Amino acid sequence: RARDPADGMAMATALSSKEEALLAWARAKGATFDTSLSFGHGEFGLSAFAARDISPEETLATMPRGMALGPTQAWASTLGAVVKAAGVEIGDLMMLWAFMAHGRTEEGCDWGAYLRSLPQEPADIPNAWEEGFCERELAGTSLYAQVQHERAAMQMEFGLLAPVLLAAGVRMEFSDVLWANSMYRSRCFPGRLIGLSADPSAVSSAMLPLLDILNHRHAQPITWKVHDTAVDFVSASSIAKGSQVFSNYGAKSNAELLFSFGFCQRPNLSDTATAFLGCPKEPDEALSAKKRSLLEEQELPFQIKPNGSLSVGPFEVASDEEVPAALCAATAICLLQDAEEEPEFSLDEVETLQALFRSKINAIPSSEAADLALLGTGDENSAKSAGVDKDAAAGNSARVFAAMYRQGQREVMGKTLAALEAMIAQGEEGEEGEEG
Repeated sequence: RARDPADGMAMATALSSKEEALLAWARAKGATFDTSLSFGHGEFGLSAFAARDISPEETLATMPRGMALGPTQAWASTLGAVVKAAGVEIGDLMMLWAFMAHGRTEEGCDWGAYLRSLPQEPADIPNAWEEGFCERELAGTSLYAQVQHERAAMQMEFGLLAPVLLAAGVRMEFSDVLWANSMYRSRCFPGRLIGLSADPSAVSSAMLPLLDILNHRHAQPITWKVHDTAVDFVSASSIAKGSQVFSNYGAKSNAELLFSFGFCQRPNLSDTATAFLGCPKEPDEALSAKKRSLLEEQELPFQIKPNGSLSVGPFEVASDEEVPAALCAATAICLLQDAEEEPEFSLDEVETLQALFRSKINAIPSSEAADLALLGTGDENSAKSAGVDKDAAAGNSARVFAAMYRQGQREVMGKTLAALEAMIAQGEEGEEGEEG
């Protein structure tokens, strides 16, 4: 799945034999789509188009829930049985990624036609970027920490899994798992959306073959209808014959979009920046205990590090909101100096948050001038002074989207700093009023 491309008719390129095999496999599984959808190659590869004029509330495709591919199906496979028998402790997603990597070459895999139809190269998401490039583009950002964490976890689990697979005659490289991870991240659907879980907070997700071809369009009106045995994809608006059919990934920050799908949006009204607070271990155990108790009582997220200090968060700040009340409350708790006192959000807490967000902005790689030039919103002199070759960057979408993410972070946190400045101004006005 890809970013929001322009409308247009399918290109004349014929479907490949693997793509034809995918459609035949879907039909054999009971999927219905031929009266509404046709498939062809658009700007971003295989895409879906309206086979006729579509009216609002028409069902475009019905997919049996048995077509969905998730951890449950991976564990139930022959490969899953091998891993279970070995007693190796890996997570559900690593099992799914291993199954996907193996299934695209295994003749008897029930999802083989689907897996072989997927792009052979990894999706262009940060997890699959070359490490040096990823560091240059993202180091110092919250997204870079997320990528580093997931890659390290994947490498650890794969280190446990690879010997088991090799003993069973399955040769797999870490690059194969990275490929599967990128396909999953860029194509999976939330489990609740396709009826795998009734729990809205469930983190289960799965691949839904064929419908994962649909590209994203912001605010595209669509409806998913879940039945006992199938899922309907319904258009909530009219679509002209020959126009591309879009899905809607929902309101997501640029960090979410870049991490999972490899693109960003500008402007993005849903963009956010992530903040964590550090809370050192107190010599006074009573004070440490009170801080933990207050965080728990107010249901504020935190983790206790091995050295006894606290990592409090994450907290999301947005460009169109005030400073989150939860972040203010957590800051007051972290700065509490006496176990007999109660936390209070005052000037000290505001200045602490100002320092936090300034340091986060300063840690962003590249410069604002360079990124604006790369995004085509700076003048030629700014581009030259920033050392930006816009012509060279134009062919590297990852560089452009990384710049879009970075500039979005600066703007969101800049507005948070402005909100904090307004708090100080309001406090000073209140003090002057009291003195008067």
